[in-house]
Amino acid sequence: AVEALALRAVRQIKGVKEAQIRALTENERLSFQAEIVSSPDINIPQLIYEIRQELRDYIHATIGIPVNNVEVTVTKVSAEPRARVE
Repeated sequence: AVEALALRAVRQIKGVKEAQIRALTENERLSFQAEIVSSPDINIPQLIYEIRQELRDYIHATIGIPVNNVEVTVTKVSAEPRARVE
């Protein structure tokens, strides 16, 4: 359930095309590992910062549990597929 909430928060961020989230618990605090596919025209360090902030704020506001750490890995930078004209 927590992973579904986190996934919803991350997918709403501009520049995130796909995402996979794992939630881990450490001493009554949550940590997340996020793997994302980003758009090519995005500043990746800024995107990672936004993902970390949004995930921390959203999870804490929604379920009241502090988020200890958010690890973000960009697995791929992908452009929109172009339609072929035949």
